[in-house]
Amino acid sequence: FVAEELGELMDTKAIIGDAVDEFKKHASDRKFLTFSPTIKFSEHIAESYREAGVNCAHLDGSTDKKTIRHAVRDLVDGKIQGITSVAIFLEGLDAPAVNCVQWLRHTKSVVVKMQGDGRGMRNERGKDHLVILDHVQNWKRFGLPDDPIDWSLEGKVKAKAPGEVSMTRECEHCYCRYRLSSLQCPECGQKVAIKERVIEQEAGELVEVDLS
Repeated sequence: FVAEELGELMDTKAIIGDAVDEFKKHASDRKFLTFSPTIKFSEHIAESYREAGVNCAHLDGSTDKKTIRHAVRDLVDGKIQGITSVAIFLEGLDAPAVNCVQWLRHTKSVVVKMQGDGRGMRNERGKDHLVILDHVQNWKRFGLPDDPIDWSLEGKVKAKAPGEVSMTRECEHCYCRYRLSSLQCPECGQKVAIKERVIEQEAGELVEVDLS
């Protein structure tokens, strides 16, 4: 994907507002990292968070290392609640306090997706799960973050079989994505409505099939 084109496509008030609203709806008490496609877009997201009363900082590859270290320390200490970023934090960040990851950038790289999700998977006392807000449907390309990955000997991920990723359902109440094997949303507790199958019966008689 071309990052600048993604930024222009998504950089609207409706999208930005939705990103903030969905965070406040599903993870308002969590410390978060937001991955954005462009610097301009990331700055606008951070500004929108601050306007909504959420203390948030923007960082990118041009930010000096001292400012980045201070921002990470402020996040861990609770002085700020989140950081929006571009092209940083996908690796080399160990901040166990992060328990929400927000995707606002598309990626075709399974490594980028795994590293981004991994920023929120560090263990910390009292932390029982990670909330991932996927606004760009990266899950459709790679499945759920705890799905097993079938690596080939060449180090590339084998293509998923048709329909494999679709073995999930979306909660009609909170839009959480989870496996078909569960009949209750793990996020809000909404139960899946079981539709009774109606077997139709038509008039007729069985006949013998001649296989000769």
